[in-house]
Amino acid sequence: MKTSSSRYRTIHCLIWNDDKFPYLSDQGKLVFFLLLTTTFSSPFGAYKAGKAALEEESRMSSKGFREGFDEGLGKGLFKYDEKTRTVFLPKFLKHNKPANPNVVKMWGKVFNEIPEGILKSEIYQVIKECCEGLGEGFAKGFAEGFDHSPAKGMRIQEQEQEQEQDISSSNEDDSQSLAGGGDCQPAGKNKTVCPQQEIRDLYHDILPQCPRMNEWSEKNQAELRTRWREKPERQNLDWWRMLFIKISKSDFLTGKSPGSRGPFLASLGWIVKSANFVKILNDEYKNRKRPERPKPTTVNQELVDQRNLGASRLKQKLTGAGNGPGINTSTVPGHIDASGSDAITAGARTVGPLPRDNQRPDGCLEDRAPGGSTL
Repeated sequence: MKTSSSRYRTIHCLIWNDDKFPYLSDQGKLVFFLLLTTTFSSPFGAYKAGKAALEEESRMSSKGFREGFDEGLGKGLFKYDEKTRTVFLPKFLKHNKPANPNVVKMWGKVFNEIPEGILKSEIYQVIKECCEGLGEGFAKGFAEGFDHSPAKGMRIQEQEQEQEQDISSSNEDDSQSLAGGGDCQPAGKNKTVCPQQEIRDLYHDILPQCPRMNEWSEKNQAELRTRWREKPERQNLDWWRMLFIKISKSDFLTGKSPGSRGPFLASLGWIVKSANFVKILNDEYKNRKRPERPKPTTVNQELVDQRNLGASRLKQKLTGAGNGPGINTSTVPGHIDASGSDAITAGARTVGPLPRDNQRPDGCLEDRAPGGSTL
């Protein structure tokens, strides 16, 4: 049974003062409102819903929905796990807090229906922090409602693994420093651990047409770790999600554009190599519009008009000369008929191009006096 809080959503007026939402396109705004209010949604802003189902509910065009969805995802307004079809709005609980601790207890059942994946432990942590910030009663309600959630065990296990990896990474850095190699790091500052498996899962989910990385060599791990650590903004799974979405739109990298050696498919090992990585970020594999072929040259209308005018005057001159009723002057030199001929038809007999003013029908020239008489 759904509670009243699951039937309504709070959208604060200050959303128009946000540093991201007002600058979205119309499609981006509409998709974001859909994710806030869809019938698939839950009282804590995380739920399972595939993009195809959301697109159908929106009644938007496929292109408009995809563009709006990718835009909002890239801006960080929500998160989406392609593998488990999980949608998560991180700031949802800021304006949709639970009414009382009993509501939080009921959330636990809804939360258990969310598929296990890379977002579930993060959702668990956000709900936990929200309830603890509301007071002891809400924190107790969370503990009772979520105590047996698998995500709790997953979160503890992930924290232990991260601590182990941090210690291992720290030891490697210390060894490299003693050997005179590695990066210079301030004392006591550990590098962020690179989530190799999660990035590989994103790659497989967003680029299913590209080669699967069933084996992930130490060299590939080192390349990926280096790309992850090069800049702080890359130390975020959403950044890698948008990178793979960007690659999915390249015809060349996804085998849709035939190359000189056949279609090319970018593997994750190829992507994380330094030279290739830079080219992707610089949009060197972005689809380019082919130059349009020049349109055929149009006929000079002025010349056509001059020719038709000359032909019309000639026709009038011939008509005034009294050529007789047997000659059809509807077709004259300068007017091309359907057969491409400019001959004149005379009864059943075809007469060739008309002679010039000083030429007789037999082809001989004759001299004429200024008055028109023959000399």
